[in-house]
Parts: sequence; structure tokens; C-alpha cells
Amino acid sequence: MIPIVEDYMALIRPGMRVLEVGSGDRPWIRDRCREVGAHYEGIDVAPHSSVATRIAKLSDLSFEDETFDLVFATQSMEHWSEYGCSLRRGLHQCFRVTKPLGTIHLNVPIHFHGTSEFMLGRLGKITELMYAFSNTVDLEAWGRPSAPIPRCHPYPGYWRLVRRPAYVLDICARRDKPLGSMPHNWALRGRAAQLTRYPISFNLYRGLRKAGAMPDAEWRQG
Repeated sequence: MIPIVEDYMALIRPGMRVLEVGSGDRPWIRDRCREVGAHYEGIDVAPHSSVATRIAKLSDLSFEDETFDLVFATQSMEHWSEYGCSLRRGLHQCFRVTKPLGTIHLNVPIHFHGTSEFMLGRLGKITELMYAFSNTVDLEAWGRPSAPIPRCHPYPGYWRLVRRPAYVLDICARRDKPLGSMPHNWALRGRAAQLTRYPISFNLYRGLRKAGAMPDAEWRQG
């Protein structure tokens, strides 16, 4: 994740307006903006976030249209649905506030956590969603193949991910396409969203693990 964010930081230029979605407590993008003289905004749903300039939900993003040159989201997109924001609505919001020909940069874990698209590595679905908003989409897998870093299997015993190690997917898209109307958003969130948006097999795996029928989740190499 860190090398990807370092690549993001190299894109920031003086005078740019930058938005970070799911800023958390990571100051890297904010500090880079301060260093070069760019304007930074960060949103997060966690009230204790030390970096966010606004505590806000992506589904209700209040910035005006075409405000930012760059939009970043690090390890955030895979959780949008857990906070009541569908992937389609979240992407629409990101593109809406991006200036024409500005770029959106997202990185997400694959086979590690998050809703079905990310947990099961449904790259076709992710790509389809991105092309609904942009004609220019690039996806790059970091850590696949993993050498020299050992392969990581976070859920020993979860049969859907046997021989499918985790990695990080970096996504870049340009705002070069009409957006259309704002997609409808559904309201499920939290545990209810996990039960409906996580793979059914993973919910079963978690239940078996809690009952002691599976090993605890941990990093496994090899």
C-alpha cells in the first residue's frame, strides 16, 4: 500500500485541489499537499479521524461538482457498502466532484477483506463499474506475483480462497465521460450490510470459525 500512495503523492502539484476519501489517520497525502502548496480535503465516517477535514458519508458528499483535480481512496472502497453507500453511488460521487479530465485513484485489497467484489476478486465486476463512469481505466495488481514477498492467505480453511493469495489492486480512472443521474442508494449498513454484501460462503466460514470448527484467521505464508 505504501509504494502505491508514494506514487499518488508524486502526482500532486502546487495549486491542485485534492480530496481523500476515507482519510483515517494517514497523513501522507495531506502532508504532501501542504509541502507543495496544494489544497487538501479529507472525509471519513470515523469521528476520531485525525486527518479528515470533514466527518461525512461518501453517499452524502457535499462538495460541489467539478471541485478537485485528484481524488484518492486508499483501502476504502471495499468498505463503502458497509457504511450504507453502494459502489455505484460512491463512484458517482467521486467522479462528480472531479474536474473534467481529472483523475480518481483507488487501491483495494483483493482476497483479504471487504464485500464480495473484493473478497472473491471479481475483477470483471470492478472493471465494469469503473467503465460506467470513465473511458480510461487502468488496473494494476501489486503483489501478484508476490515474490520476493511471501504469499499471504489471511483465512486458513476458507475454501473459496485456497491457492488465491491476497494482493492490492491499484485503480486509476479519468473523468472523461458524462455521469448521468445520481444512482439510488440503499440504506443497509454495518452487520446487516456484511451479511448481505459479503460472500455467503464467507459468512458461513466466520460462523464455523466462531464455533471453533475452523482455525482463527491469521496470516499464513506459502
